[in-house]
Amino acid sequence: MCGRYTQYATWDELVAYFDMIPTQAPNLKARYNVAPTQDAPVVRLGTSGRKLSSIRWSLVPSWSKEPRSKYNLINARLESASEKPSFRSAFKSRRCLVPADGWYEWKTEEDGKQPYYIQPEEERLFAFAGIWERWDGAEGAFDSFAILTTEALEPLQLIHHRMPVVITDRDRFGAWIDPETPQGDLHGLLDMSDITFKHVAVNRAVNNARHDAPDCIEPLVA
Repeated sequence: MCGRYTQYATWDELVAYFDMIPTQAPNLKARYNVAPTQDAPVVRLGTSGRKLSSIRWSLVPSWSKEPRSKYNLINARLESASEKPSFRSAFKSRRCLVPADGWYEWKTEEDGKQPYYIQPEEERLFAFAGIWERWDGAEGAFDSFAILTTEALEPLQLIHHRMPVVITDRDRFGAWIDPETPQGDLHGLLDMSDITFKHVAVNRAVNNARHDAPDCIEPLVA
């Protein structure tokens, strides 16, 4: 799964990496502990190109009667997202890229749950495959997103049995967020067999969702 992650790339780095429209830079600060229900940046396809928007991490289906989900829909299983009522419409036509530098996962150990920081071996900046939805009701309209997950690859299975879907091949970005991409082509865009991941045990300060500082990714000293 994916319950926390980092995004500390600068605006200029994101524009270059995701080939976005270089509009006026937003107030984008480094994030070392992005948590569910917080707003976070996503890349979507606009009428004139790729744009960065800050939206809520916890998808609320458009048909929901309330501006919140009964369940905490921060992740969507890749295996069933195209069929589940909460996700199938977004999976079909509202896909996004979620910029990240790494994510956290917790492993149960003798002295409690130990957080690990996970990243692709060769890439500092990458994208999670995401889906987004718009809710519009009496309380106003807003957008929200979920991160797709799949079975964990080795050796990450030793930490957790699920992991987020990661895209490091920039040539796949355009097809993933294009609503015209045939559904049959989508799973091929998300193949991670050529990505090697690294992980390291880190400071348990990250356990506090309100703590968002560089020490969250500091490796433990043996």
